[in-house]
Amino acid sequence: MLVVPLFPNFRSYSRIIPFMLRHRKGLRLAWDVRRTSRGKPSIIAARQAKRLTDLIEFARTHSSFYGKLYANLTSPIIDKRHLPPVTKQELMANFD
Repeated sequence: MLVVPLFPNFRSYSRIIPFMLRHRKGLRLAWDVRRTSRGKPSIIAARQAKRLTDLIEFARTHSSFYGKLYANLTSPIIDKRHLPPVTKQELMANFD
């Protein structure tokens, strides 16, 4: 039986703990991507829809421009093609 180390670039697991503490969010995202990419198409589509919904909610709460632009959107948005288009002129006029 071949055993593949979880973190092949580290010679000692005592060095992994500080690395993981510093990069916890990135590792969580990497694990989420790995887990999702190996799932069924329905699981992948559901995860993509969840991420898009989270991104839209973040934009609504942290940007006055997108808060106004996305105010009338129905939730949940499953496809990014349902988002209203934004031109470069609009972005430059509302630059925070």
